[in-house]
Amino acid sequence: MKFNSRVILIALICLLVSVSAASACSLTIDKHLTNGLEGKNIPFGTPITWNYIVKNIANHGSVNVIVTDNKGVAVTCPKTTLAAGESMTCTASGTAVAGDYKNTGKVCISGSTSECVTDDSKYFGIPITIDKLTNGADGLELITGTPITWTYTVTNHGTKTLTNVLVTDNKGVAVTCPKTTLAAGESMTCTASGTAVTGSYSNIGTATGKIKVYGCEDKTVTATDGSSYTGIATNPHIGIVKILANGLEGTTIAAGTSISWDYTVTNTGNVPLTTVGVTDDQGVIVTCPKTTLAVGESMVCTGSGTAIAVPYSNIGTATGFGGVPVTSVTANDGSSYTGTASGGSSGSAVPEFPTMALPAAFIVGLVGIVLYVKSNREI
Repeated sequence: MKFNSRVILIALICLLVSVSAASACSLTIDKHLTNGLEGKNIPFGTPITWNYIVKNIANHGSVNVIVTDNKGVAVTCPKTTLAAGESMTCTASGTAVAGDYKNTGKVCISGSTSECVTDDSKYFGIPITIDKLTNGADGLELITGTPITWTYTVTNHGTKTLTNVLVTDNKGVAVTCPKTTLAAGESMTCTASGTAVTGSYSNIGTATGKIKVYGCEDKTVTATDGSSYTGIATNPHIGIVKILANGLEGTTIAAGTSISWDYTVTNTGNVPLTTVGVTDDQGVIVTCPKTTLAVGESMVCTGSGTAIAVPYSNIGTATGFGGVPVTSVTANDGSSYTGTASGGSSGSAVPEFPTMALPAAFIVGLVGIVLYVKSNREI
């Protein structure tokens, strides 16, 4: 039996072609963004995930597959071989970029560059962003009445100029911006001001702008960001501790001794105090180094005098003003000593001299004797 070599060659070619065609057609791929974001507008910088659902739709046989992405996205698959009728979900992740974006997932039979199938997905990355802060931060605790500055940093992350840029605040705060146009990659900081109120407070800034798409059409883009703070009610408070200096508090002191008092005044509230002063109920002149105290700050005021020979006490009173609305606060504290003419614990006691007092009867008798003697001499 003779074989026609030409026929055999043609048969082999047809067989190879049919196998190749069957292999290419035995795979499918469905690529899309997760969380319903496929084809949607996505804020710049948003984390995104793609799913690549690959299936071997052949009736028999298994195939080794490789899944890739044309934008260089790293695709991870749970396996490399699919049995007949089997499917798997591969994944990749990234961050949304500005503008129109499309990438293509491709599944190929291992070792082949032609036996592949592809699928696309796309989104529009919103090029404008806004970053809103309260006094340079977020989530602060602020004393009621504290001045507030809100900043709204607006950035154009795209490759086209943004026009008609505007920033608004959902709480009606008046926002001021230095310009209304942002070139590609440009940023600006808008500002607003207010006063802290008591309780939880949050507001949201919204930035809008327009860009040209398809050469001429204006597309409006929007971004939002919020910030918050907690307003704490003002609680002005003041404290004072008054003592005799040099450890003389409560001791016995010689009359005439020079003494001094220390009046330590502290802001024990949660707001600054102004017009701080100290008085003494015994008229002692008290001198303080300053008239304002920050929260937690202390100062030592002083007064001086001379000890007197009686039990002595005096009271120092500290006053100040603070809070919203402004409230006066006071505190007092006393100190004491025992003054004595015979000296005391201060050291230099007043010296005592022996008295020469004699009984009155003795003096009268002595005078009588002198008069008697004198009268007898005269006789």
